[in-house]
Amino acid sequence: MKPDEMPLSHAKTTIPGRRPEIVSRARLLDKLDELLDKQLILVTAPAGYGKTSLLVDLANTTGMPVCWLALDAPDQEPQRFLTYFIAAISQRFPVFGNQSKAVLRDLVALDGGLENLIITIVNEIDEHIHEHFILILDDYQVVDSITEIRNFIGRFVQLVGENCHLILASRRLPTLPDLPILVARQQVGGFDLNELAFRPAEIRLLFEQGY
Repeated sequence: MKPDEMPLSHAKTTIPGRRPEIVSRARLLDKLDELLDKQLILVTAPAGYGKTSLLVDLANTTGMPVCWLALDAPDQEPQRFLTYFIAAISQRFPVFGNQSKAVLRDLVALDGGLENLIITIVNEIDEHIHEHFILILDDYQVVDSITEIRNFIGRFVQLVGENCHLILASRRLPTLPDLPILVARQQVGGFDLNELAFRPAEIRLLFEQGY
């Protein structure tokens, strides 16, 4: 099935609703706000540390437009992942996507055509999106083992303009190529389970609010 013939689930590219029982963690939101000058932000911790809830809170409080993609196992197929990646941006910015979809549709092999696709996506962002925005990939760990997807994300971060801020929420540290280079260029920020762990005051608020 060609990418433009694949039915897309809008639920995967829609920011989840904020549940009323969610505790807003101001210290983490403040830290995320400080990190939003980076190209790549890594939010890494096992299940249960509130990564998705934190990013939903961010999406509802930030002044920047937010694009969202919730990943699951079928997205390990590279063309499906790329189709949803483009869809996540175009859902928030409808003027974006026509050129990128056309290049993806005509892509015969990822080995030779991935760079052309990345450049097309990056150029189309530069042409049509003139404000800073956030692109969140939730549950990134489900696709991190796929070489083509890792290469795509790593190259995308290197080439995209400074107005795009990519957040990867993952249960383990992503194994992106050239991550040390991105760190050396001060393009990467983030936090891990030690910072995501609930503090006593947050646990008390959680029980007071939820129970």
